[in-house]
Amino acid sequence: MWRILEQQRRKYRKFLIAMLILDIIMIFGVSYYYLQRKLPDEIYLFKNREDQFDFSLPIEANIGMDSVEVTSNRSQKIKENIVFSMEEPFSLYSQKKGSYTMCLKLFGILPIQDVNVNVIEKQEIIPSGQTIGIEINTSGILVLGIGSITGKDGQEYEPANHIVATGDYIRKINGVAIDSKEELIRELRKITQEKVYLTLERKKEEIEVVIKAIENVDGDYKLGIWVRDDTQGLGTLTYISENGIFGALGHGINDVDTGILMEISSGNIYDAGVYKIVKGEKGNPGEITGYIKKTEAHKLGTITKNTSHGIIGEYLVVPNQQALPIALKQEIKKGEASILCEIDGEVKAYDIKIEKIDVNSRSESKGMLISIVDPKLLQKTNGIVQGMSGSPIIQDGKLIGAVTHVLVNDPTRGYGIFIENMLEH
Repeated sequence: MWRILEQQRRKYRKFLIAMLILDIIMIFGVSYYYLQRKLPDEIYLFKNREDQFDFSLPIEANIGMDSVEVTSNRSQKIKENIVFSMEEPFSLYSQKKGSYTMCLKLFGILPIQDVNVNVIEKQEIIPSGQTIGIEINTSGILVLGIGSITGKDGQEYEPANHIVATGDYIRKINGVAIDSKEELIRELRKITQEKVYLTLERKKEEIEVVIKAIENVDGDYKLGIWVRDDTQGLGTLTYISENGIFGALGHGINDVDTGILMEISSGNIYDAGVYKIVKGEKGNPGEITGYIKKTEAHKLGTITKNTSHGIIGEYLVVPNQQALPIALKQEIKKGEASILCEIDGEVKAYDIKIEKIDVNSRSESKGMLISIVDPKLLQKTNGIVQGMSGSPIIQDGKLIGAVTHVLVNDPTRGYGIFIENMLEH
């Protein structure tokens, strides 16, 4: 009996030890995740200007570069082996442009992550707010999905199943480069055998696949793939730089069916006309409905990139308008601000409130939580509607970001992206 009790005690002690170890691992894991959520991947500084930061975290930072000066511990400058604690406020300063790495360690022991410190020149750009028409052509043909084909024998087939995936881009068919649905159809009409060789781009990698095409009752060969090669819509122009580079939307153009960021081969922005405004409601975002003036006379610029931070391109004629200095995210304050947007045929400023600033947000297009407070804009739209994405946000005479998203359950509120993120590309 005594031996049985002793064995049970040992098992119980082992169980307690195992649970203690598990608790320690969970606490460490949660703490590690929390710290990573509180830390940015990048910090931007203006050359020749000191910026202050306060993370209040038990982390040791090491820049290891003499091009960046660090002041910490009540204005004491750190001159050698630039290692400092992030538990206390600190400031960074540099006289030299460039990108530097700041290595972070928990309690000075456990590596957490590296932060890029980017030193840039002060910059002034022209805020816009104009509603624009956007037209893009994909780089290759985007696969939306696969379907079934009725063969000449009356049977149903899915020739692309488990071979081609939604989100793939078709680059070549039987070795011939294609860039549009029309070119794909033209090459399919040349097929005289069942085997079709496709070159696909999948997750940035090029792969070769073979599909057994199905001959239908009309004698045509089909692959059973749904595709798209272009898209268009309305948005808002955010800025134009003095050297003619523009940025718009504040978020990337994703395919409506797949949700994947579209790779573009070409694109343009045009003047746009507005038919009407569909007001936003709880659970049902509103939108600007209009039309694209798709003529050479109304062409505003060419799109060169579709990024997660918005579309970027070359503006044809830089307007003679006042440029504003940009503000980095550490300069932004909660409270009053304004947005520029075109609701009734004219770009106007409307009052907003910045409710929250998340300088370490992992979602780069949701760095600010904003609310519309201007009664005129609320009367026209009920808040943020589709088509307002890209509306520049102004605070204290500086361009700080752009509107990106609306809260579905509260159209008066939404998110904004920091202008430094839009300019990164």
